Amino acid sequence: MSDLSSDVGKHRAWRKLGVFLCIIGIILEALFLGNIFKWADKKIITSEYNSVVRSKYMMSVTQDKDHELEYSDQGFMSGVYYSNWSPYKARNHFPHDIDFRQVTHVFYSFFVVDADSGECRSSDEWSDSQMDVYKQMMFSFQEMNFTKTYKDQDLATQSKLPLGCLGELFYLKYSNFLVSRGGPAKVNNFKTLMSVGGWSNRSAFKSLADNPQKLQKFLDSCIENMFKYGVDGIDIDWEFPENNSQEPQIYLEMMKSLREKLDKLENAIFGSEQHSQHFLLTTAISADPVNLEHLPLSEIEQSVNYFNLMAYDFSGSWSERTAYQSNLYDMDLRSKRDHSADTSADHTVQMLMSKFNVPSSKIILGMPAYGRGFKKVSAPKDNDNVVVNMKFHGVKGTSEGEDGISLYKTLPPNGYQEHFDPEAVSAFCIKKSPIKSSTNLFVYDNPDSMSLKAKYVLSHQLGGGFWWESCGEDYRNKDRSLTRRFTQELKIVKKAEPTIYLLPQVALFYRKTYPNGFLTPLLSP
Repeated sequence: MSDLSSDVGKHRAWRKLGVFLCIIGIILEALFLGNIFKWADKKIITSEYNSVVRSKYMMSVTQDKDHELEYSDQGFMSGVYYSNWSPYKARNHFPHDIDFRQVTHVFYSFFVVDADSGECRSSDEWSDSQMDVYKQMMFSFQEMNFTKTYKDQDLATQSKLPLGCLGELFYLKYSNFLVSRGGPAKVNNFKTLMSVGGWSNRSAFKSLADNPQKLQKFLDSCIENMFKYGVDGIDIDWEFPENNSQEPQIYLEMMKSLREKLDKLENAIFGSEQHSQHFLLTTAISADPVNLEHLPLSEIEQSVNYFNLMAYDFSGSWSERTAYQSNLYDMDLRSKRDHSADTSADHTVQMLMSKFNVPSSKIILGMPAYGRGFKKVSAPKDNDNVVVNMKFHGVKGTSEGEDGISLYKTLPPNGYQEHFDPEAVSAFCIKKSPIKSSTNLFVYDNPDSMSLKAKYVLSHQLGGGFWWESCGEDYRNKDRSLTRRFTQELKIVKKAEPTIYLLPQVALFYRKTYPNGFLTPLLSP
């Protein structure tokens, strides 16, 4: 009997313990399960929207007290090219990642020439105008605390916002979002330009030279796309018109006609009203004199606001020997065996001003936000500074899909030692081995390059500088930032004037032209 009572007592005790544990479990679930799910959601969202190569926050909504710039109409351009392949996994870089505190112009790359029709069209409609980038933008703004914002989006507001990278760029410059979230006054005063062409699209321009109807189609569709997507101007990147009887003249006709059509659009918008803001027209040009000497740049100058001088890619896989890829000055006798050694930014700037009479204020100095790498360079063991005019065996780089190229923010790689050549104005890094007779070499621009190139812009009264491309910038370390160091020397940048689309006449004309257009909901009163 006592054994039975003991068993019953033990059973009751276990049952009470089970009930107690169930109650505790329910309480713990109520307290923590939601947090566990939130944590899991956050991990999923973080893996989708962030990576180690991105900044975890939007720099444009913060103040940089150590680097306050003057924004003026008389300031310098500080432009970046933004590529529409940047949002994808390899780069994971979005328009809102750009540090608009120092950027005045964004050249959106690329719209392309359709060789069959002559039409100027999007090269990636999903990236340009369909991708929802606002979730990623809010994630960056909220840093890591984003789950609730992600789950409970205001769909009414979302429906008014234009999608894609073009849509986000328009929203950032048109709205007060950046300033209202903590950015400096006028941080949203930047211009966007639709860059047309690029290296991969170079052959399509030839179709325009052979067919006047295609050329006309191209010109009309350039203007239409620019206005439809809320872009402040057009940048023509034809790489490169050949030295023949057709292409240089077609290039001139193209630029003159685009300027005439932009003026015609302004007349349709403003009529006889006085207005100080205008649509912009620029063109990207080679820094290699061989590609310039036959072009009618003196005549083209009368139609464009700026020449974007692509002062990079002086060396690469095609080179016979190593050379700097973006040097400001000639390398003298160190590398005369190779044509790339005859190229320097200064040499071409002087040529533009003396031979073509291009005003210095219309020349924008292009700089790379990437480096070029060479493998197995036969460099002397006793002198780390002798790296040009050396034999190499292959190219080296880490940028996906770009042989021999590494984004600037990945340089110098671990184990490499960075050096700077103040005479040529170029950085480089090497990794030497005590047991090997060769080294790997990367050539690029660094903050020291930026200081000297900015001083060059000031002393020669150039219009400013730009970088190809924005995804290569170091947004995590302000001391390594190219744009920050460059503008630190300039002190004054061209950010006083907002986008032309903030003018009521432009918004009204847009709504009349496109009642159901890409930007109509946002431009509606």
